[in-house]
Amino acid sequence: MLELKEKQVRKEILEEDKMFNILYYVNKDELNMISDFKELKEGCIRIATNLYGKNSSEVQAVQQAFKAAYI
Repeated sequence: MLELKEKQVRKEILEEDKMFNILYYVNKDELNMISDFKELKEGCIRIATNLYGKNSSEVQAVQQAFKAAYI
């Protein structure tokens, strides 16, 4: 049971690292002082696609996150 929990924690840390990578590159390369949430969404999807591939779980997670936020 403990081993399973350790794997889950490692997976969550990996997912956080991916999220921070996406947000870092979006902020660095895609956004400017007048960007809106639509541009943030498009940039996050574009960066996730470039980093992890078009049909990756990361791209799907980004799309689902913005959908959940009604953006």
